[in-house]
Amino acid sequence: RIHFYEADDLQLEHRRNVMDFVGQIDRALEEDRFILDCQKIAHVDEDSGEHAHYEILPTLLDENGESMPP
Repeated sequence: RIHFYEADDLQLEHRRNVMDFVGQIDRALEEDRFILDCQKIAHVDEDSGEHAHYEILPTLLDENGESMPP
């Protein structure tokens, strides 16, 4: 397989970004830097009588303890 380098190769840049993020996830797992956030799913009709539902979101903390965007 042959791949010619191009400075503006978007596919290569995307792959590099993905691989960098995989490394961040691995380090976060090793360093226990994941937390679970919870958010309520609001009913359109609050008087429906249905039970409340929640969405659980795993959140990655960066090296400074700040939560990263989803």
